[in-house]
Amino acid sequence: MKIVFFNVRKDEIDFVYECANKYNIDIEICPYSFNMRNIEYCQGADAISIVTTPVNEDMIRLLHEYGIHYISTRTIGYDHIDLKACQKYDIHVSNVTYSPYSVAEYTIMMMLMSLRKMKSIINRYSQQNFSLQGIRGKELKDLTVGVIGTGNIGSVVIDILKGFQANVIAYDIYHQENINYVTLDELYQQSDIITLHTPLNDDTYHLLNNDSFKLMKNNVMIINTARGALINNKDLINALQHNQIGYVALDVIEDESSIYYRDFTNKTIPNDYLNALKNMSNVLLTPHVAFYSDHSVYDMVENSIISIINMINHNDNPFKII
Repeated sequence: MKIVFFNVRKDEIDFVYECANKYNIDIEICPYSFNMRNIEYCQGADAISIVTTPVNEDMIRLLHEYGIHYISTRTIGYDHIDLKACQKYDIHVSNVTYSPYSVAEYTIMMMLMSLRKMKSIINRYSQQNFSLQGIRGKELKDLTVGVIGTGNIGSVVIDILKGFQANVIAYDIYHQENINYVTLDELYQQSDIITLHTPLNDDTYHLLNNDSFKLMKNNVMIINTARGALINNKDLINALQHNQIGYVALDVIEDESSIYYRDFTNKTIPNDYLNALKNMSNVLLTPHVAFYSDHSVYDMVENSIISIINMINHNDNPFKII
């Protein structure tokens, strides 16, 4: 069995070799994102492992011609893959799971940094401005946090928030025990902080928009460590400019794939929404790194291999999408 790993980072490569040896598989490593120019790496392989690179129908057709029938994305999200084209060309797709604590803990960190206005404090400190004006923060125990999506990550966020004695409400179409669920409109209306942990699909695309912002409290805080397109960027900027939203912390933004994980030092960033957001004092941005811990990266590599082995051997596969 041979798997081609695309977009393998230097910090990831030891995990790839370790897991390949553990499961006795052959591997080919390409440090670059999967694209039409390096698709020849796939010759003689059984499957490929990718990350967030867009995979369109032309690429899928060529994979089919190379005899590739299995794609594993080393991510939870799989909206970057054209699933209809995969079904057309008889290619199976799977994702992975990884330690939910990585994103959950990062979410809490962004929440606390936002509540305590750390962006302003750090910026001021670097300029030797040690005044208190405008940086008074809030405490989680005094606030209501609305969690949208109570899967693996969202449920861990809720468990952590309990330690801060915050009032937590949640929305999900699937309910778990010991979680206080409300309707989506009720969550918008009651929450001081809203944090997103739902998958991106047709039902959740632009879940937060002008209509939902109008239902929220003035000065609401919004945290997104899930998928950028859950929020309508244009509507978000409009709401920030009109003081409908108090603070935003985003580890993801819509159309980030051509920007994040690249070095734009002394270059213009080709995303007007990102340029607008990063210049706002009440917006905290990080480049899609909430997942990025030792434990999670190892899980992503190992589960990608396990998933491919299960697909090829027609075993039960909890990671299989199609």
